[in-house]
Amino acid sequence: VDFSKGKAEISLLSSRILVEGPFLNGSWMFSGRRTYFDKFLDSYYQLDNSLPDTPPGNYYFWDSHFKIKTSINDNNQLIYSRFSGQDNFFASLGGEDFPGVEFNWDWGNGTQGLTWRFIPNSSYIVNTSISKTKYNFNVGFDIDFNVEVDTTSEISSANSDLTLNIDNLVEDVDLNQNIKYIYNENLTIESGWQIKYLSLKYTEWFAGRETGRLESKPQTSSGFINITW
Repeated sequence: VDFSKGKAEISLLSSRILVEGPFLNGSWMFSGRRTYFDKFLDSYYQLDNSLPDTPPGNYYFWDSHFKIKTSINDNNQLIYSRFSGQDNFFASLGGEDFPGVEFNWDWGNGTQGLTWRFIPNSSYIVNTSISKTKYNFNVGFDIDFNVEVDTTSEISSANSDLTLNIDNLVEDVDLNQNIKYIYNENLTIESGWQIKYLSLKYTEWFAGRETGRLESKPQTSSGFINITW
């Protein structure tokens, strides 16, 4: 593996990296990011004795992307890519004479796919791909009406008087192919098809009891033709 190019940036609130290079008659690339606002805020509250041990709210996100492409021969190429990302948000309000409210919101997605590119001659390009995507959305909401004077500790959802949790999961498996035919510089014909398998799941809990559940696994198929003159 040849690290022919690399770049990294680091600051108090975020960092990012990008590296790439050649690989088996092709190339590869990796990039990633991560924010440090949550670490900075935690350290600030721990250093200042006049503040609680934990901040009333915090947020951070990260993501990464990897892609690799290789040429098997002059007519065939393989391309693999993968992306992942996650966001996390937390907020805690109230205390002393007011009800304590804790809010957690986490969401993220990831996808990966493999593409086979077949180029038999200068007139035809055939792309066949399979990919899978996953998206998850989770929300937690807790209220504690019996709040003690000491607000330095976070609210425990196990002892909260009122709780609401929502989880939403979407998974997508996609298979598609498109064929492009270049007749001449004035006429191009392109056609393709797609089959998609979905898995949808939504659940909801209120006060420790499941109050809602929706599940579905739809399938869709489509095709197209496009002529450019």
